[in-house]
Amino acid sequence: MKEIKGFTIAELLIVIAIISVITAIAVPNFMSANIRAKVSGVRSEMGSIAIALEDYKIDNKSYPSQPEDSGLGPDEIAEADKTISETTVAGLGKLIYPTTSDKTEVYLSRIPGDPFNEKGKEDWDGSGEAHNHHYSYFTTGDTTPTGWALVSYGPDGDKDIDNYTEAKDAVNNGTDLYNPDSGITSGGDIVIIGP
Repeated sequence: MKEIKGFTIAELLIVIAIISVITAIAVPNFMSANIRAKVSGVRSEMGSIAIALEDYKIDNKSYPSQPEDSGLGPDEIAEADKTISETTVAGLGKLIYPTTSDKTEVYLSRIPGDPFNEKGKEDWDGSGEAHNHHYSYFTTGDTTPTGWALVSYGPDGDKDIDNYTEAKDAVNNGTDLYNPDSGITSGGDIVIIGP
């Protein structure tokens, strides 16, 4: 009689247990690496926007006005379903859309979206309730702002900062800021202020 070779149940259970342990270690590490990459990307994009804001100030003697001054939310850059003009563009939108007939300078080719603000998608035709999910932009509130703040919702997806003063306090006091030492998806926003 020939002996049939194969795996025993015990051997199969050991292999399954080893695969389960490796999966239990690898999946959380992959997820945290994904969030760390997004956080790093947010900081890089905000740095590029900060440079563009400083270039804008050099050319225009002040930073772009806060979006709320034109009736838009802090993460909106232009009114949906309207021809781009001086009155429909606000905040960070001033960096990408020329708003006069002489085609004023464009400082960025696009404003990147905040990967942690998932409350809407681009909605330029006004057909939905979505909004433009960009980084929130706040200023000192003057007609010629002397300071600005860029805010990302952070990995928890909740907005904790609602104005320039809160952003400045967060940076100075360390409150409401994302801190990866408190857990990779800890609460708090990612903030930079300038100048």
